[in-house]
Amino acid sequence: MKTGIYEQIINQLIETYLNDSNYKIDTEKLNENESPKILSQYIAKIIETGLNNLNDTGYDIYEQIKLCNKIIEIIAIATNHEDLRSKSIAKMLTPATK
Repeated sequence: MKTGIYEQIINQLIETYLNDSNYKIDTEKLNENESPKILSQYIAKIIETGLNNLNDTGYDIYEQIKLCNKIIEIIAIATNHEDLRSKSIAKMLTPATK
């Protein structure tokens, strides 16, 4: 997926601010017990943005489902948790014509 011009401009501005020594970013150590929740919330926002992008650019629900299933597959492999594969989104709907 290509990033639009607006996003590119915003990213460049943020990068400029981050590289400027006059700006300081406060950070905290990520608590191990809270990290799964915090990181999953962050990833959920990215996934939602990606799915919205697919929707806005004319991709149908089936493409969105395929992307979700790819994400589930990656997590199952990376975590060695094969049971997650059963959480894939079933092909509940089939296209009327293809």
